[in-house]
Amino acid sequence: MFDSDLLDRLSRVHPTVPLYIFVPAIVVLFTVGARRLDTAGTIGLVIGGYLFWT
Repeated sequence: MFDSDLLDRLSRVHPTVPLYIFVPAIVVLFTVGARRLDTAGTIGLVIGGYLFWT
């Protein structure tokens, strides 16, 4: 990817690293959002978000 071997080695991470970053953030933000809405609103937003991103 890079001409420099050092930069090339430093730019590689294990495939699970994004999960360690994003899953906790998703859980925290979902929990904060779900506390402010009723069950139907939470389910509606989850479905709407899924449809929007796909």
